[in-house]
Amino acid sequence: MPNLAGTDYQVAKVQLTNMGLDLVFQKKEEFSDKYPEGQVISTEPALGEPLKKGNTVLLVISKGPEKKGVNIPNFVDKSIDEAALEAESMGLKVKDHVFQFSSKPAGTVLEQSLVAGSEAKEGDEIVFTVSQGPEVVNFVYEYTVPDHYTGTVQVEFRQDNDILGSVEVNVDEGRTNNYTFSGEKGTTATIRIYVNGTEEIAEVITF
Repeated sequence: MPNLAGTDYQVAKVQLTNMGLDLVFQKKEEFSDKYPEGQVISTEPALGEPLKKGNTVLLVISKGPEKKGVNIPNFVDKSIDEAALEAESMGLKVKDHVFQFSSKPAGTVLEQSLVAGSEAKEGDEIVFTVSQGPEVVNFVYEYTVPDHYTGTVQVEFRQDNDILGSVEVNVDEGRTNNYTFSGEKGTTATIRIYVNGTEEIAEVITF
């Protein structure tokens, strides 16, 4: 019997078949830390033993290393970098993340495909759903400078008392303009518009 340890299963069969002894093949699979999956671990008859015409040859084939059990922790509310590093250190394969808007900070794990507290195997895949942070949308507001203003005026825009900016408007050329406010989708805010320092518009809007 030649030395077939570490040889691919199909290659080993061809090598033995070419000896012209009309051998009968049997296959047995075992876990092995030494030989990758699909390679010969050992044979019966063993290395160096004589082979005769019509002999039955057992090829013991590697299934690769036996996967160890992994107890899945709770990754929710951890940062995706921390969760992915921990999962990979446990032998899990981290697949492409799923992203969605949420009230939690961007990069926070919202969900995991393997349930916390369950058992998995090394090499199993885990998918994380990750927060993109809140969805920010625009609200285009049309405003009109009151008729008692003439010439060029200073128009200031505030949102919940935060000053966003200001522009000069020549009301003799047009009193109606647009300003774009931004906020988290579904939230409300009070927008205020001042003309020459006087509040002229205060309105609650929903983004």
